[in-house]
Amino acid sequence: MGSDRDFLGMLALVEEHQIHPVIDQVFSLNETEKAFDRMKMGDQLGKIVLIP
Repeated sequence: MGSDRDFLGMLALVEEHQIHPVIDQVFSLNETEKAFDRMKMGDQLGKIVLIP
């Protein structure tokens, strides 16, 4: 982890270099079980996102 100062430095770096996370797949909250199944399989490349 890191300190609050480290976190602010990381946010500045992300902002400056326009870094965006890789999103593998987006699921609705109704599909939470499906999202966890995908994560268990380990086939994702990037983040699995749940949205309301």
